[in-house]
Amino acid sequence: MKNMNPIFSLKNFRSFGEDGADFELAPITVLTGCNSAGKSSLVKALMLLSGKERTDYSSLDYEEKLPISSKQLCLGGYKAVSHKDKKIAMSYRIWSNYLQDDIVVKREFCTKHNDALNDGALYQLTVEKLDGTLIYQAGPGWVDGHIMQNTYDDAIREEFNKFYAVGCYINLMNLLPILEGREKEQQTNGTIDYQEKRSETSLKIVKDRLRTAGVTESEAVSLWKLYNHESFNAVIHAVDNCLGFEKKLFVTLSDIMKYPEDDRDLDIMMDKFLDCVVGDACSPYFTQQPTYINSTSAQIARLYSAEDDNKMCNALRELNNRIIDFKDHSDGFYMSEFSVHKPGSFLNKWLKKFGIGDSIEVLGTDEGLGIMTYLHNGNEKRLLADEGYGITQLVSLLLQIDNCIPLYLGADEDESNSLPIGLGVYHYPIHTICVEEPEVHLHPKYQSMLADMFVEAYQKYNIHFIIETHSEYLIRKLQVLVADKDRALNPNNVSLNYVEKDEKGTSHNRQIKIQEDGRLGGSFGKGFYDEAGGLSRKLFMLID
Repeated sequence: MKNMNPIFSLKNFRSFGEDGADFELAPITVLTGCNSAGKSSLVKALMLLSGKERTDYSSLDYEEKLPISSKQLCLGGYKAVSHKDKKIAMSYRIWSNYLQDDIVVKREFCTKHNDALNDGALYQLTVEKLDGTLIYQAGPGWVDGHIMQNTYDDAIREEFNKFYAVGCYINLMNLLPILEGREKEQQTNGTIDYQEKRSETSLKIVKDRLRTAGVTESEAVSLWKLYNHESFNAVIHAVDNCLGFEKKLFVTLSDIMKYPEDDRDLDIMMDKFLDCVVGDACSPYFTQQPTYINSTSAQIARLYSAEDDNKMCNALRELNNRIIDFKDHSDGFYMSEFSVHKPGSFLNKWLKKFGIGDSIEVLGTDEGLGIMTYLHNGNEKRLLADEGYGITQLVSLLLQIDNCIPLYLGADEDESNSLPIGLGVYHYPIHTICVEEPEVHLHPKYQSMLADMFVEAYQKYNIHFIIETHSEYLIRKLQVLVADKDRALNPNNVSLNYVEKDEKGTSHNRQIKIQEDGRLGGSFGKGFYDEAGGLSRKLFMLID
């Protein structure tokens, strides 16, 4: 099976130099290596790119910045993160559902001399195929007062023709029974207008399009399952909006199938298709507001002040708000029409599995001074603050994961990548969570169980994780889960990355594949897996 995981590349960013480094972004991506080796650079880069969602290439922001001076990331300024003061390059290879091919999106950043905050500014954006064929290129919009923007229509015209032919064929096949029924009714009444007899003509047109595009009818059915249906409708609506009132009061889908009548129609459709291709390429899921959970996200307090603004307190407030929303809306209608996630259910399930307690209770004081958090275990109730930092950190992690799970999801007719729940089929959108050292202050057994928890969150709720860790137990457990056929963790669902520095202080990344039998396809750096074994041998020699 083809590995569809994106490949994210960094160049001239922090300790990564001109040679750069590639990271495979699997559903479970693990970053490990020595302290200060550069593990956090991938997470920092994704956070810098986050939130830049686009719907089409015409809305791209050519004043796009890297908010390096943001206090949340603690990166300083452009010169502090640019390797030897060179242009920072961030790129990724992703699968395009529009082109049914891998494409590469490249961004180069530099800094403006008049930027007092010393952030990064977009220098150039490029979208291309793996073979280097350019699809789109733009920038820099701030050098000489105008935007350099080029589209390469010839590069995707063939893909558009195939995409459009397939969409027309599938939609016409769905419309044929209606068209033929109307024609039969008109024929029975003796009122058939041969100008309106479209089914045979339309079918001939779309089949000719398929042949021209080199696609068989059976291939069209298979391709339609892979294509983005919304983008086809967007192409149709673009022509509707531009041509509808010029040609007639209303342009139906069957009318559109007989177009384009001239090059202007085709240009409109091509532009909209390019909007979809480039807009989608520039806003992949892993840059859409990923959640960042650092190793100090837990704060121990017997009473969390109502004025506190920290991750722990905000997560508790979010859980409380979700519980209110759930109770207000979980009536019969919602239960039957939507997938319902009960807030706190994931958290409480894993509290029990870790042996910490049965559930969490969040209570506000009568005076509104703050929040108190209790652990329930059987008939016993105790403050979370009495459990120590390790347990509080684990609860904070579980709490923030639970808060990322959507409460309600509408039924999805497309069953691919969907989960059967209740009476319908539902699709959980991908959400990315970056976790810094989740093993902090945890017993080795708990560190091992973290792997089970991450895998369940992915398999059940489509949450993807990027995990910085030094835990041998967590990584070993992932190997076991891959080898255990009952758990069905595909090796492609795990990406293991070992980051290290060379003698010049430049960082490099080695991707180590976990094979189907759980064994590693490469070795770790010295001092990781071999440390415990080396100490055991030394102790054995000393005892002798």
